[in-house]
Amino acid sequence: ASTRIHQSAIAFANLHRHGHGSRARLQASAYSRAAAKLVICSIVGAPHGAMRVRCMDRGHGPLLQCLMLALIQRVTEATVSVDAAVVGAIGAGLLALVAVEPGDSEAQIARMAQRLLGYRVFADDAGKMNRSLTDTAGGLLLVSQFTLAADTRSGMRPSFSTAAAPAEAQLGFNRLVEHCRRIHPPGVETGRFGTHMVISLVNDGPVSFLLRP
Repeated sequence: ASTRIHQSAIAFANLHRHGHGSRARLQASAYSRAAAKLVICSIVGAPHGAMRVRCMDRGHGPLLQCLMLALIQRVTEATVSVDAAVVGAIGAGLLALVAVEPGDSEAQIARMAQRLLGYRVFADDAGKMNRSLTDTAGGLLLVSQFTLAADTRSGMRPSFSTAAAPAEAQLGFNRLVEHCRRIHPPGVETGRFGTHMVISLVNDGPVSFLLRP
């Protein structure tokens, strides 16, 4: 039942995205009685026209939140290999593992590109995290990782119902790569979508953050 509500909420968001993206909040509620639990889905308008969906199980908190995410790590070097061959490599910069979720919009993808390049995780002269990848002209290695979108709140196996289908995920990931390459001339490397990849990295810090648009 929660999956049906989720899909309805995404459709509602698509209907209202155009012309309502600047609203502070846009909320729609759908109700389903499943196992005597009331589930409420809300569409929340975020800055830059991005939309996110929150499904709440009354009395139990969030069921899911649909918004692409990236696990970023500050590195001194990183490589990604497929079949023992390196397909992407950077020196000092950011490694970003990216998961696309159902309904991620062009606005969300563009916002994620801005955050990846503008998020301040590098030290300034005073040792404060006050410089971004754009400031340092470092490398960016983007790797698609759908497992980040898994629902791990219960049981002993991850559920991937909250991840986008492969075709949608590949389209979203490719659009993110295009956005980043357009606005980051120092260079953007990638893994290879849909393959078994081996990633080697040296995390500098360690410094890691989970970003959403």
